Amino acid sequence: AKNIRFLKNATRFDVTKNGELFLANALVCALGEHIALDALYAVALADTLGVSKGDILRGLKGYKPEKSRQNIIRKNGAECNINLTLYSISFNIFL
Repeated sequence: AKNIRFLKNATRFDVTKNGELFLANALVCALGEHIALDALYAVALADTLGVSKGDILRGLKGYKPEKSRQNIIRKNGAECNINLTLYSISFNIFL
């Protein structure tokens, strides 16, 4: 991923293949450099399977994070990116 840019609620980046521009201005509706890097795996797989560039770009744009991930909370004009993980714990007791 090259030229990674962060928008209000999304990450935009370019993808190169063999040193040449492959996808320009790919957009994923989630924030973070790791989002662009993770998206490269999906791009590589889709390209290997013969998926068109247009379909790859539409697929990336259609990504939606899990409900409790990448939540943007706005309060008094300030933005905060909140990641919340809840763990369910169960105990098995053998008597």
